[in-house]
Amino acid sequence: MGGPRLEGSERGSRIPRGAFAVALGLLAAIIGAAVALMSTASGTGACDMGRVDLGGIAGPPDSVCFDLVRTLAQREGMVAAAATVLIVLMMVGLSRTAEAMPERW
Repeated sequence: MGGPRLEGSERGSRIPRGAFAVALGLLAAIIGAAVALMSTASGTGACDMGRVDLGGIAGPPDSVCFDLVRTLAQREGMVAAAATVLIVLMMVGLSRTAEAMPERW
């Protein structure tokens, strides 16, 4: 029992589990990294503005804000990667279930 079927392949041929696991891991890593990078890029804009004192003079950029945005972006990327793995595995499971069901139509 290997991984999901190859496109246009015969009924018995499947992608090996190891290759499927590596491809799924790479996909999750790429999506997680992209989400983290985009989240960091969009969130640090507010940190670059610096603090405006009552006198109207802008202070230096807030390093705590940068750390907070970076940490939250990393967590968001990990959640996106985990969601990718979960959704792909659910698709494979549903595909196998649909294959195993007898055709009634």
